[in-house]
Amino acid sequence: MQLFANAFIPGESHGLDGDVMAETVRQAMHALDINRLPWCSDPPLYAMAAARLGMAELATEFLLQPKNGNGGTMSYLSSGHCQIKGFLPVYTPGNGALLSAVAMMVGGGWDGDGGKPAPGLPRNAGWKVQAEGFHKMF
Repeated sequence: MQLFANAFIPGESHGLDGDVMAETVRQAMHALDINRLPWCSDPPLYAMAAARLGMAELATEFLLQPKNGNGGTMSYLSSGHCQIKGFLPVYTPGNGALLSAVAMMVGGGWDGDGGKPAPGLPRNAGWKVQAEGFHKMF
């Protein structure tokens, strides 16, 4: 749960140790099967935490969940809703988390992001993104 705090709190300026948080993100990625997390809101929160820590590649991996739908516990339906298989047909907190992560990582950024456009995306991945009207997350 401390990792989720880093998704919303502007890091070291509020007493979070960036090195500890970065190692926590790395350990979470290796220890967890992101395709089998029980809630659709978890991967976007991990993505926001990783983005704040400058780990854009990992943040994108959390956000995109490349194996999603291949035996995982959750999937995004064509309607955009997140579904937890065998439990909930629609899980709206997962939708909100995904939208928040995209708004932060691709849209407005966050305090301390260096002012780069789409600060949560890897610079060397060839992303071409246009976003307007977003505000920075604190």
